[in-house]
Amino acid sequence: MQKTHVLLVDDEKEFVDSMKERLDLAGYSATACYDAEQALKEVQSKEYDVAMIDLIMVDTDGITAMHRLKLFRPLMECIVMSGQGTLRMAVEAMKQGAFEFLEKPCDHKLVTQTIDEACARKHEQDKRIRRAASKVFSKLEQAMVDVTFAEAGQFGSTKEVPLKK
Repeated sequence: MQKTHVLLVDDEKEFVDSMKERLDLAGYSATACYDAEQALKEVQSKEYDVAMIDLIMVDTDGITAMHRLKLFRPLMECIVMSGQGTLRMAVEAMKQGAFEFLEKPCDHKLVTQTIDEACARKHEQDKRIRRAASKVFSKLEQAMVDVTFAEAGQFGSTKEVPLKK
């Protein structure tokens, strides 16, 4: 089975490094980013299943970072975390599209469970999109076969000629 790719975005280097190490040991492929700009460059070059983003960072807030990352990876699920989180912040993060809001310090079992749930939702969305795209392509292919056009013949007659693929 393919490893789940997790992007960690937090300006607290010790927290990110510790989380990366624990996730790698648990069988995930984790990448550490210490600011939103680094994370933005990362998602432009690599596919990620899940991003874990700190809500309060020096260069930006987690919700803005989440929106910017999703411009490049719209199906990537985002888990927002904070050590200073309030219920209002958690609700706002969820309204803005976060899969989940976790309080730091994060319980490792809860983190892995949340990542697995987020990844399952992403894969389900991927499947639905592939099925829908397959139906569209099948209809387009059938339409191409069915399309004919009139070609003006000699003496004003017309004949139907099938459109070639």
